[in-house]
Amino acid sequence: MTVIGRLLESRIVEIEGSGSDFLRLKSAIIALGGSDSIISSSKGKLKTTLDAFSRAWDDSQFVATLETELKSLLESLTTSEKAHSEARDCFFDVLATETVEGVSPFWRELLKPHQVKAVEAMVLPDLRGLCLFDEQGTGKTLTTIAAFDELYARGDVDTLFLVGPKVLVKTWKKEFEAFLDGKYQIVEVSGSPSQRLGALNKKADVYLTSYETAASDFVAIEGTMRHKSCLLVVDESFMVKNERAERSLGVERIRRSAKKAFILCGTPAPNNAYDLVHQFNLADLGWAFRGFRKTSDAEADYLLIEKIVNERGTFIRRTKEIVLPELASKEFEVIECPLTVRQSELYAEAKEQLILFLKKLDNTTFKRDLGSYFQKRAALTQISVSPALIGDNQVDSGKYQKLSEIVAEILAQSSSKKVVIWSAFTKSSDHIEDMLKDYGLVRVDGTNASSDDRQNAITAFQTDPSIRIFLGNPAAAGAGITLTAADTAIYVSFSNQAATYMQSLDRIHRIGQKSSVVNYKILVSEGTIDAVDVEKLGKKQTSQSWILGDSTLGGLDLEMALAEIVGAAT
Repeated sequence: MTVIGRLLESRIVEIEGSGSDFLRLKSAIIALGGSDSIISSSKGKLKTTLDAFSRAWDDSQFVATLETELKSLLESLTTSEKAHSEARDCFFDVLATETVEGVSPFWRELLKPHQVKAVEAMVLPDLRGLCLFDEQGTGKTLTTIAAFDELYARGDVDTLFLVGPKVLVKTWKKEFEAFLDGKYQIVEVSGSPSQRLGALNKKADVYLTSYETAASDFVAIEGTMRHKSCLLVVDESFMVKNERAERSLGVERIRRSAKKAFILCGTPAPNNAYDLVHQFNLADLGWAFRGFRKTSDAEADYLLIEKIVNERGTFIRRTKEIVLPELASKEFEVIECPLTVRQSELYAEAKEQLILFLKKLDNTTFKRDLGSYFQKRAALTQISVSPALIGDNQVDSGKYQKLSEIVAEILAQSSSKKVVIWSAFTKSSDHIEDMLKDYGLVRVDGTNASSDDRQNAITAFQTDPSIRIFLGNPAAAGAGITLTAADTAIYVSFSNQAATYMQSLDRIHRIGQKSSVVNYKILVSEGTIDAVDVEKLGKKQTSQSWILGDSTLGGLDLEMALAEIVGAAT
């Protein structure tokens, strides 16, 4: 029986048939796109994405009848892929030349040279999309706004739809208002479900929303975008590096309705090379990584990803050292903090319990009980900050004492001096806020009720002389925001997420920093696992390049776990 293929709504293909051709086509879809490519399947019928179907489709292999709309779209897809490939070649030629021809005088005068060159490449016709992976603090937001403005002026797109961290939505609106005030109608898609739907139904040139909204409202967003020639911008795209995450799936659905996509991130591969795959797939609809499948051989996969990125990826990557040589230099200082008597007692007890726990396991049972290990290990980290984090009544700690000394010394230097403090634990932030509130302090972490509150805190720190301390959690405030009113950042604690740590480093080291040197002071409790964690983060920071070879937590084994716990000095 002949296989019949038809196009359904939202770029979904329905295939109906029986016999060997139907089974071979289904097998090809799974082989090239994975089992997730099959949306639904029943006897003689299945649904898959247009992208997955196009990868498997080959007239010479399958006897099938395609309905007119699907056949036309497949032909258009083939044409689009060829055009993107040719545009990609031109893209790198443009980046390599010194002259600038394709950017308006307005933006050439306003932007820095590296931004102008990026805009010229980004607006090339026929590109499906690209990854703008310039290092944090090099001006990716304004570069992207300029590229949209150029594309809009040429009639290539008529709408920008931005998806990013909630805290950055206000930042994008401020940038549009600062440089293109009144030119575009801007709508924030936020609030209750009914408010979000109302915002999407408004006529606008620019829609700004969060990852959370993209995950929950992708059907309504698709409806808005489908009738427009839309540029999708995904900011801090490391947050959608996991293709199976709910927000990643939401953004992927939205991407299907966009004409073009710009994927923005300064830390695109914070853990390993796999982080890059989904970001490139969002940019070019799977063109570069078509046919790539993750295997059990991570080292071979990393080499293949590196090859694909360099041979087929469309991306821009410049570091501040190259494009902003005049920017402040960085100085790091690891400061050891003696434990208080109570901290030392609790730490020794918790450490001994963890060692005994590990020695009762073999490597197989350890792998099965990783959750318990990390929970017990986290207690050591918390004690190194303050006993109060594990429920002890003692709040004081060696880190808090050292923090008070450092802050007092810095702020006494000048009435204009300000400092950023990073804390990964909410309860610890409560303690720090209580200790230092008399200096004038604003806070951005999970306790902030809204994006307005967070933006108001950032603005106050940047502009109000009476606000001298910014207290933040890297997970909530480490990405995208500008804190250049300070030239010193102090780390009281940090998560093991390399992305948020690396992002937080560049909140003070970016365009707008007036100091010639920025200082990072990392507080480490003496004789604790702090030193191990700092070393891990440091390795990830220094080793990040286009393709990272960092080991994931899944690569931890029993011997390594014992070594790092026992190896920490007592």
